[in-house]
Amino acid sequence: MVHDTTRMHGDVALFGTTWEIKKARPERAMVACNPEKVRLTLEEPDLILRSKQFTTTYLYVRKFHEYSLPGGHLISSATRPLELVVVVDAQHHVIRTIYPAKPGTAQHKGVVTWRR
Repeated sequence: MVHDTTRMHGDVALFGTTWEIKKARPERAMVACNPEKVRLTLEEPDLILRSKQFTTTYLYVRKFHEYSLPGGHLISSATRPLELVVVVDAQHHVIRTIYPAKPGTAQHKGVVTWRR
């Protein structure tokens, strides 16, 4: 278990099993190659959104113009940024999930309606 500090909700835990499951997914290759960006997203997010349906659930969102991919490939471009989204359960102080998203789409993921 790893503990990180969020900008608004204090310490949150990322369980090892959650991390292993999330980073194993091919669509989350960016997350596995850039674990330091998870901490940066929690500490200095560009945006924090709260769920209307689950009021203790928050999306921490941060845009990155530079990130690594498997095989040591470094993406550095203002034209291909990526948002990292960390979903935090503030009631239980845990990270529920982590995923990359195209800029501007984070608040539309899944069935939950998000608001600022």
